[in-house]
Amino acid sequence: MSAVSFSSPRCGPWATVPALLLAGVIAEDAHAQCTYQVDIIQAPDCPFPLEEPPPTLGTGLNELGHVVGYYSQCDDPTLREAFVWKPETGMVTVQRPAGVLGAVAADVNDVGQVIGTAEISAVGRRGFLIDAGVFIDLGTLPGGNFSEARAVNELGQVTGFWGNFVNGDPSAQAFLWQDDVMTDLGPTIGGVASRAFGLNDSGQVTGWRRENDGDERIAFIWQDGINSDLGPIPGGFSSEGLAINSRGEVTGAGLLRDAGGSGTITRAFLHFKGQMTDLGTLPGFPRSAGIDINDVGIIVGLGFGVNPPTGFVCQTGTMIDLNDLIASNANVIITNATAINNAGQIAGWGIGPDGHSVAVILTPMNSPPTDLTGDCHTGVDDLIVLLGDFGQTGSPADINDDGVVNVLDLIILLLNFGS
Repeated sequence: MSAVSFSSPRCGPWATVPALLLAGVIAEDAHAQCTYQVDIIQAPDCPFPLEEPPPTLGTGLNELGHVVGYYSQCDDPTLREAFVWKPETGMVTVQRPAGVLGAVAADVNDVGQVIGTAEISAVGRRGFLIDAGVFIDLGTLPGGNFSEARAVNELGQVTGFWGNFVNGDPSAQAFLWQDDVMTDLGPTIGGVASRAFGLNDSGQVTGWRRENDGDERIAFIWQDGINSDLGPIPGGFSSEGLAINSRGEVTGAGLLRDAGGSGTITRAFLHFKGQMTDLGTLPGFPRSAGIDINDVGIIVGLGFGVNPPTGFVCQTGTMIDLNDLIASNANVIITNATAINNAGQIAGWGIGPDGHSVAVILTPMNSPPTDLTGDCHTGVDDLIVLLGDFGQTGSPADINDDGVVNVLDLIILLLNFGS
């Protein structure tokens, strides 16, 4: 199994556990990681003369296990078709209104609102929201000629970035869209440029900003007009926030100088309670990026630097190659993990049995309801998560779904301890 050793920086809820306690947890709780059932999502074959399926990528996932993504159009591979996949319906291509040449879906919430970026005739690139089947062009702000939508929360808020790329102008800025109003976050984030990629239900936005032309990118958390820079990764000089969960934990990637000092190395990070942690890399993959994080701190992302790249999951303290956790007859090589929900399902893409790119959804197998960390076992790690969320609402640690993490959830977990 390709996994980072316990001496490496930890990911998930373990990242904030004291070292002495963690040593005891590892000794008691050294269990095999979950295995995953893999469902392949692939667009229909192109007609003659191609007669092969177009590349298909999975980009977003909600708590119901619905996946969104996109595939290349057969007639013009530079344009895309957005799709929604559900277990009960399979893949359904998003219907494009007249004038919309192509669309890429990026995220979906639990009420089925889909967001992404479309190419619109005579207009250009625009962020969109599909709500109850209605396609909404999010537009852009005065002076802009494009926008991109990257994340949507359960309130229907959308974040992304807007700007004007005429003459190569890089000064795009983050936005927050709600109820037909796009708000420029640039003035409160500060600096000459910013991008937003992640959004939680509290309205916290994460992404990156650049203070001056030529400066490196630095990750931020923005909320209610107040911006907080996260700083560079340890020993590095940059950071980019790509996702934020309900506890305000951020994952993303930053840059380090390589050993010779002439190049750079990308490393995944976790930021929580003011601490930035370098998550390390998988053996054989010199670079990594954290792409999504769920509400108990399990991170998924990409290991790269060799071909093909691989998707990883960080759970119970270690970074693991997802290809080591799927059945040998799954007929797919996972090359990227882009989203994870609170049930531990993972969306992404890989190389299918015919060598084409396919979207995938991975579902943990044999995991008890008291398994809060996705390791297919109820133990000390789950107890740590529950106690950390004690008294909170909307947490996956609310095992009995009564609206709050309380002593009843603790009793249920203890009764299932060791299962």
